[in-house]
Amino acid sequence: MKNLFKNINVFSGYYRLVNKRWISISVKDTPTYDSEIPKGNFWKLRSIPECSSIHVNTVEVLLPQKLKPYKSQLMILDIVTKALNEKQNALIESPTGSGKTLALLASACAWADKKYGRIFYATRTHTQIPQIIKEFARLPYGHESGEKQLRHTILASRNKSCVNDDVKKSADHENTDLIRECKKACDMRSCEYQWKLKDWNSSELRNKIDGIWNTEDIIQTSEDLVICPYYASNDVLMADANIIVTPFNYLTDPIARDSSRINLQNSIVILDEAHNIENVCRNAANFDNCKTKTWDRDEFLKLLNGKDSERIFKKDDPEFNLYLDDFERIRTKKFNQNILPTPDIVLAQKYLYFMKYYQIEENKKFYKYNVTFEPCTVSITKVVKAQYAKKIRPNFEATLNFRCFSPSVAFKDAFSACHSVILASGTLSPTATLKTELGLKFDFEMIGEQCIPKEQIFACVVSSGPSGYQFKCTFDNMKTKKFYIELLKSIRDVCKTVPKGVLVFVSNYHVLDKIRKYMNFQNLKVDIEKHKKIFFEPNQSDDFKEVSDNYTFAIKNSANNMNSVNGAILFGVYRGKFSEGIDFLDDMARCVICVGIPFPNYKNEEVKQKRAFNSLHSSSMKISCGKKWYSIQAYRAVNQALGRGLRHQNDWGAILLFDERFRQQLNPHCPVSERISSWVRPLLRHYDDHPNFINGLAKFIDNRKIAAEIQPLDEDDNPSNTAPSLLPKRRSQ
Repeated sequence: MKNLFKNINVFSGYYRLVNKRWISISVKDTPTYDSEIPKGNFWKLRSIPECSSIHVNTVEVLLPQKLKPYKSQLMILDIVTKALNEKQNALIESPTGSGKTLALLASACAWADKKYGRIFYATRTHTQIPQIIKEFARLPYGHESGEKQLRHTILASRNKSCVNDDVKKSADHENTDLIRECKKACDMRSCEYQWKLKDWNSSELRNKIDGIWNTEDIIQTSEDLVICPYYASNDVLMADANIIVTPFNYLTDPIARDSSRINLQNSIVILDEAHNIENVCRNAANFDNCKTKTWDRDEFLKLLNGKDSERIFKKDDPEFNLYLDDFERIRTKKFNQNILPTPDIVLAQKYLYFMKYYQIEENKKFYKYNVTFEPCTVSITKVVKAQYAKKIRPNFEATLNFRCFSPSVAFKDAFSACHSVILASGTLSPTATLKTELGLKFDFEMIGEQCIPKEQIFACVVSSGPSGYQFKCTFDNMKTKKFYIELLKSIRDVCKTVPKGVLVFVSNYHVLDKIRKYMNFQNLKVDIEKHKKIFFEPNQSDDFKEVSDNYTFAIKNSANNMNSVNGAILFGVYRGKFSEGIDFLDDMARCVICVGIPFPNYKNEEVKQKRAFNSLHSSSMKISCGKKWYSIQAYRAVNQALGRGLRHQNDWGAILLFDERFRQQLNPHCPVSERISSWVRPLLRHYDDHPNFINGLAKFIDNRKIAAEIQPLDEDDNPSNTAPSLLPKRRSQ
């Protein structure tokens, strides 16, 4: 490790924005923030970021002037610049809260600024994009003018950015998705926001929304200019953008990539929060064809029997050539789009991309097919094999499913021509099988260290409740009333002990419903509400923001007295919105409780087939066997959830693992596929009984309160809070 940073020269100078140009200044000059808010019709940045320079592998990287980089950030700068210099790929695992996003952006922007490369910065969902833009705003690269500026755009979602009230009302009235109504309005030229955008070019539009902007800023600007924010960001501003911030699907899904005219050749691609990239890529290469009420036994047999299934995949097949002709007309828009409904166009596109993947001989072993039959009036789905197709009866919905069991099919198709691909997450391990699953070579790899001192973390396996009941969260045990009563009593005692925010993650919404139900027994809800307001993660995404805002408000406006309501508790699900990529800083999560190990549903047909596929090909393809793959999926979900708190060096909190099976983490010989994050395992402890556990937790809380009084938060040591938010607030209406 001593020689790791030999090519890094930290803080070689300072830079300052003068007349919209960054110039070098001497160290004796004290950089100051420009507090003046620019005048004009549009809100711009509140302050101009000062910066310091750091030389890494011949690349000069500019960072926020007050930032004191963590060791893990220096490692990221080193790995990324090496990978970019050598046109190689890299895997980066760095604990949540270690300043990963800022370091990724700084190193990639510094390299692209000199080499004129294009950066695609992708994350899992739209909700994670604002944090990326916030970090980008702290760097100087987007504040330059002219050719020096790294211009950015955000690939938006129609659902989140549409400003046409008529289209939104039509989608609600017709009970159809907004995407379909938007395309219909554009085809009929009835959306004035879309056709008025044709009068604007990228340069003119950027002058109207100067500085670093976020999704809500482009929406506000577009409303004022009566133009479409979706096409403004995805089309007009995309044309000259140097850095494109996007959800994964725009890059991994071939239809989204094609319709957005995204060319990744020689680009730098950063996939942040990439722990789920395998599932994303497998889904992108799947194909489903659904027919309702029209299929009979003979039609299915014709399509699916062995000889015919081989026939339909030959390139010289007349039907396939017709599909190709139709697809070319679809792609080049040389036809009347009203002839085909949008879903049929998408189905034709998806079919052709599937055919493209399947025609590659080495890909054929990655696919399996089955047929799903569902009675039109019954919600139960029955999966049967093709040879049982004779059981089909009228009034069934039948779906032909082609499932891809190797993410390499879509991953290589999307990223093999890139300059470099950087995968980053707090939970990529084990990386050996990840690399073989994805199918590309990764020459650089790093695992970062936790920046939070160990005395600020209380990590504990909770294996029993107040009455001594053993927590073993198996399917059978979690059907019993006793389990939930003991669990809620333990959570009640935690709420009495821990101030402010408590997060609880469980396997699925069914368990969440059971917790709601049994909370009403033995006054448990009343007892918990004496200390915390109670919130549950909604299973409707439309309600997510309201729950999140109310949870935050309850904590910020709660008392500091432990004898009264002093915070809130939020029950969420593994792999849900709250457990993936949402930051709960400081008081928002003083305790994270993980209940059980969220193994994928073993009865799910796709899960069963993936396990079987991996077991069959584990030796030849050097991938995890089915059992190990199954465990990896569960523990990655746990690691994501337990990383929601502890977001910076001065943060502190408790991590509680409710399941006696977590005790194996105390064993140094615990299987790699069943390990929680490396920064948590050395800190884990276990108490023999419930009173000792609560006493240990209370002692930790008391020590942190004393430490906070002696040594208050130093914002200069916190990469998340080094500078005030640089993003403009929306104007009051």
